[in-house]
Parts: sequence; C-alpha cells; structure tokens
Amino acid sequence: MIGKKTGWFTSLGLVLGLGMAMQAYANDNWNGRYDKLDTYSLSDSDFHLDPGEMETINLSGWRYVKKIYVRAAGASNIDGTFEVVANGDIKGTIYVPGKDPLYVVTIGEVIRSLQFRHVSGGKARIFNVKATMSDRVQKIRPIENDIFANDSICCGGNAEAPLDHFPAGNLASKVARRAITLVDKLEGFANYKEYGVYLLPIKKSAGRAYAVSTARGVLSRVTRQSLLVLKRQIEFACPYLDEAFERDHVFNLAVELMSLGEQINELLD
Repeated sequence: MIGKKTGWFTSLGLVLGLGMAMQAYANDNWNGRYDKLDTYSLSDSDFHLDPGEMETINLSGWRYVKKIYVRAAGASNIDGTFEVVANGDIKGTIYVPGKDPLYVVTIGEVIRSLQFRHVSGGKARIFNVKATMSDRVQKIRPIENDIFANDSICCGGNAEAPLDHFPAGNLASKVARRAITLVDKLEGFANYKEYGVYLLPIKKSAGRAYAVSTARGVLSRVTRQSLLVLKRQIEFACPYLDEAFERDHVFNLAVELMSLGEQINELLD
C-alpha cells in the first residue's frame, strides 16, 4: 500500500483531524474487554536514509500497530523514495520531495520492529515517526532472538536458498492453512473491530507462513520466523478468543485457534 501524502499546509489540519479520530478510537473500550489503541512517538530525533541504507525502529516487544505517521523530506531538496517494512512485508512506498509533508502508512499487524529502507533517489530525512498502537506489549523471549539472529527483517528473504528435500504437506504448512480456515469460519461471527484487529492479522501472517513453508520446508529459518509471527498474532488475539469462549457457536473454533499457538511452540522448539 502506498503511503498517503499531504501538502505541508494541509498537514496541520490533517494531523488535528487524525488526532481527534485516534482519540475517539482509543476511548472506545470495546465493552472493557479488548485492547485500547493510543498514539506514541517512535523516534526521539530525526534520522537520514542514505541510498541503499536501512534503519530499524525497535518497539521493545511485540505490539499491534494500526498505522504510522511519518514526516519526511528529501535531504538537500533532492527527491528520494523509501519503503516501510513490517514482518518482512512492504507496507508502504513513500516518495519524498524536497519539503516535508505527512505520510500515513497502514500496518495492521503485531510487530516487533519497523524498517525504513531506501530504494531510490537522494538521501531522505525522516523528522519523526508516530504510531497508533496497542498499549499492551508482549515481551520478546530469548528463543526469538535465536530465530531472528541478526536479521532485522523477518520473513524476507534472499539470505537463504529454497530447500529441495522436504515433505510437500509439512506440518508447518498444515498449521498455517488451518489458521486461515479457522479465521474464515470465525469471520462471520466477528464484528468489524474484532476482525480487523485480531482475526485479519492472523490470516495475513498465516498466508505468509503457508507460502514460505510450502516453498522452503519446516526446517527453514525463514519458515520459523514466519511461524513465530503467526504465533504472536494468535497470542495478541487472546482477549478476543477469551470472549469467544463464552459464545457456544464459536467455542470450538476459538479453542482450536488458540491451540495452534501451542502447536507452533512445538515446531519451534
């Protein structure tokens, strides 16, 4: 998705409007059960992206990020272009002219970091980054650092060649495919917010995990990264799943979806 660009003089009105909308969203407590979203500053100071360079903003844990708001410009009045990447997926491609408009990029997933990757043109200067995201933070576990190693972008990958020898119907692909099926079945019983914040991120990450595991096999590090992201999406959905346990018509679906997280644990051990 391409980040939305606004002129600088209209940015102030947009920011005020966005602020009011985000505050209204954050004040909606979803009957007191579900996660609130607030706006946080992710960068304490500005930074530059030189041609071919990538910068990472770590979130100190896994958090659901709905949108980010980036104020950036081409350095020295030279246009530039950079990508916003989360969980290995390009969420927005931002073209920055010599001035500093505001850009809005939808993330819509539980992530542990954001990457800003320069792709063309001159140096880009990013003045600040803000995000509408969950107050709740899931801690990073030691095994996750082993799985990600030194790679700041997960699930991406050209660092590893596809594996030629593995069962076509490997367990990782089966788990991911089942997650997609369960979300499809739950969708009909979920409201707009439940689906957008909890179920859709599971389906998207399961789709990536299914594609990677089918191509690379269960032993691939990229597959393990994708499975870990899927597990984190399921864990973040626990408030929704806990509430679903109280609905007889979706009880079994919610139990099975939550149990997939435990199956992924076994695959990652």
